[in-house]
Amino acid sequence: MTAVAVSVLLARQPIFDNNLQVFGYELLYRGEHPFTLDSVGGDSATSQVVMNALCGMNPDEVAGTPIFINLTEAMLVGEQTPPLPVETTVFEILETTRASELVFKQIRHLKEQGFRIALDDFVWRDDWQEILPLADFIKIDLFQYDRDQLRELVAKLKTYPAALIAEKVETREELEFCRELGCQYFQGFFLEKPQPVVGKKLRPQMQLIMDVYASLQREDITAKELADQIGRDPQLTFQLLRIINSAAFSLQRRIQNLREAIMLLGMQKLRTWMMIIALANERDKPTELLHGLLIRARLAELVAQQQMPTKADAAFLLGMFSGLDALLDIPMNELVKRLPLHEEMIQALLEHQGPLGQLLHQVIAFEHAEWHEFQPGKLAPEIWQQCYYDALKWARSIAVPLREK
Repeated sequence: MTAVAVSVLLARQPIFDNNLQVFGYELLYRGEHPFTLDSVGGDSATSQVVMNALCGMNPDEVAGTPIFINLTEAMLVGEQTPPLPVETTVFEILETTRASELVFKQIRHLKEQGFRIALDDFVWRDDWQEILPLADFIKIDLFQYDRDQLRELVAKLKTYPAALIAEKVETREELEFCRELGCQYFQGFFLEKPQPVVGKKLRPQMQLIMDVYASLQREDITAKELADQIGRDPQLTFQLLRIINSAAFSLQRRIQNLREAIMLLGMQKLRTWMMIIALANERDKPTELLHGLLIRARLAELVAQQQMPTKADAAFLLGMFSGLDALLDIPMNELVKRLPLHEEMIQALLEHQGPLGQLLHQVIAFEHAEWHEFQPGKLAPEIWQQCYYDALKWARSIAVPLREK
C-alpha cells in the first residue's frame, strides 16, 4: 500500500440540499488545530490534500460540486490564496476571525477572483454586517441556539442574499424544523438515524436475503440449493450477475448463471454482495446513505486486513449492517432479532464490544471526523488515510453498476 503524499487525517462530510441530494462536501482535518489551509504546510500541500480527499469522485462528480475548506485569519490576511479551483472552492471564514479592514479587504479580493465565501458557525456580530452581503453561505450551528433564538437569527439573515446551511442536524425532526425556518442546505448525521415505524415488515427481497443468510449457516449447503433459493427473485438474480460481470471484478469471461456465480464468489462474498444489492434497492432512501455505508464497510475491511486479517470479511459485513437500521427504518435492537448473526456480531453492532466492535467504533469516528474519539491503534495514521482514500474509490466503482437499471 503506497503512502499518501501528505500525512494528514482528512475526512469529508456531505452537505445536502432540500431533496437530500449531495450539494457539496466539507473537508475535515485532524491536526493540532482544525483543518486550515496554513496547517498542512503551504499551498502545494494544501492542493494535494484536497485532491486526495476528492479521489473517490470521478471528474463528472467533481465538476460543479462545492468543496468547503476552512480559511484561517492568518492565511486570509497573508494574501496567499492556494491554487485551488475557483469554480468549486468555498472558503469558510472561521467564527474566530476578527473583524478588521484588512480581513474585509481580503474577503472582497477572494470574491473578485471568483471564490465563494461561507461564514462558519455564524453568531450575529454588529461588526460583521459590512461583510454579510458578500457571503454566499452562512452556516448555523444548531448546538449554539434554542428554537426561539434560531427563529430570530434566521429572520435577520433572510434579509441577506446568502444561502443558509444548518450544521449538526442530528435527527429528522431537526431537519424538518430547519426546512420550515427556510434553511436551504443541511449538514449532519441525520441520515444515519432510523425513523421507526411500529410493526414495519421487511420487504420480500430483504426477507429472502435473511433466508439465504440462514441457509448459509448450514455446512452442507450446496451451490445448487443457494442458486434455486436466490433464483426466486429475478431482480436479485439479474443484479447479482450484472455486478459479477462488471468492471469491479475484471473477469476474463462472462458468468452466465447463478451456480457459477456462487462458486466464483464463495459463501462469504455471496453474503456481502447480496446485502449490497438488497440495500441498493431501498429506493426511498437518499443514495448517499448507501454510498456512505459502502465506504464504511470497505474502510473497515481494509483496516481489518492490516490488523486482524481473518476477520476482514466479517468487518465488511459489520460496516454494512451498522447502517441497516437507517436504511430499513427499524431500530437496531429490533433488527438484530431478525438477522441470523453470531453473538460477536450482535455485540459489535449494539455495544461496539469486542475487536470487531472496537474497529467499527474507530471507523465511524474517522468518517465522522470525530478526532477526539479516533485512535489509530497499531496502524500509522497515514495507513488509515490511504485506506479511506481506497474505500472512496472502491465505493464509486461499485456505485456505477448498482445505479444501472
